[in-house]
Amino acid sequence: MSQAGYGPDGNQNKTLEEIKFSIENLQSLPKEVGDFLKSVQFMSSNFEKLRMDVLEIKRENQYLRNGNITLTKRMDFLQRQLEDLDQYGRRQNFEIHGLPISDNENTEKLALKVLQKIDENISLSDRDVAHRIGRQKDDKGKIKKTRPIIVRFTTRKVRNKIYKNKKNVCSFTTKDLGFETANYT
Repeated sequence: MSQAGYGPDGNQNKTLEEIKFSIENLQSLPKEVGDFLKSVQFMSSNFEKLRMDVLEIKRENQYLRNGNITLTKRMDFLQRQLEDLDQYGRRQNFEIHGLPISDNENTEKLALKVLQKIDENISLSDRDVAHRIGRQKDDKGKIKKTRPIIVRFTTRKVRNKIYKNKKNVCSFTTKDLGFETANYT
């Protein structure tokens, strides 16, 4: 009786060929493992470089955020100071509303007329400047019939005197100031 795999059918030769093939594959395995190790080392070194880059970017981002916070606080402080200075600069101003705009008007004289209705002792030397403020046209593009006049006094003392006396003045109309109609709004 013959043993299994060693019979006349050639199983023995087939098994030997499979063993040779496996040995040849095993001999090439160290080269493949070496290539794999090189690839892993390459990716590892690149990963480490990327990790360091990310850490540097995070540090830089935090530095920029802190700088942004500092600048925002500084800007808020400066904006409050600017608003305070603007408000302080307007302390000597007085606004007059409701006077119609006329061709070739002299806002200085017009403002003086109004101020003299409030206090007869006001003179041109008590004022620094008087002019209209605001846009000449409304949102629809039409020319406005009235715009406020702002008067800047030479001293705050004179402006305060006007504010105090305006409470005591009976109302007057644009007709009282020499305009044709009293109803101009």
